[in-house]
Amino acid sequence: MTDPVARKYAELRARIGEHLRPGEAFAAAIWVTRATSRPSAGEVARRELGPRQLLESIAGEAVGIEQASTGPDSYGEDRGPRPGSLAAQLDAFVSQPTIARALALTDSRLIAFEKTAVIRPRRSLLQKAADFAKNRPNDEPLGPLAPRWECPRRALIAASLHGGRIHLSFGDGSTLPLVTPEALAHHFAAAV
Repeated sequence: MTDPVARKYAELRARIGEHLRPGEAFAAAIWVTRATSRPSAGEVARRELGPRQLLESIAGEAVGIEQASTGPDSYGEDRGPRPGSLAAQLDAFVSQPTIARALALTDSRLIAFEKTAVIRPRRSLLQKAADFAKNRPNDEPLGPLAPRWECPRRALIAASLHGGRIHLSFGDGSTLPLVTPEALAHHFAAAV
């Protein structure tokens, strides 16, 4: 298999297969990280430099008010899923935006996995730079995965893709956006 993405996906699928129950069928898998709720610099600029905010600023200066309803409280950011919901449970597991987790969909479950620690020899900075320059992913095999969270497959009712994020919708009414590579996310969303 020469396609590195296909090879890595095959490794992920094999590692997930180690945790499937007898007769359980694999449907799809993706790597996810937490979607931060902080607005990007571009979003802040669009909100702060929009016509409404400029008018508020001019009006505020005219009457001597330093700030008029702009700033972090006006961004309308999502406060997260309701406590106790399936989305909140999964969000608690995927709590660090810098650590990727595997999310697997089978015919009976949605399962979240984390990588387990594997002691490997360190690669030099030059080796890593050479891989990066050749646009080649890390050739090290995927280590073992450990299941850390799951819910019944029927509890996940929809998955949609928007701007590099997959939005999971659960039967209890909760939703959760997660960052994921779009190359595999389309297959995952279609499997839901």
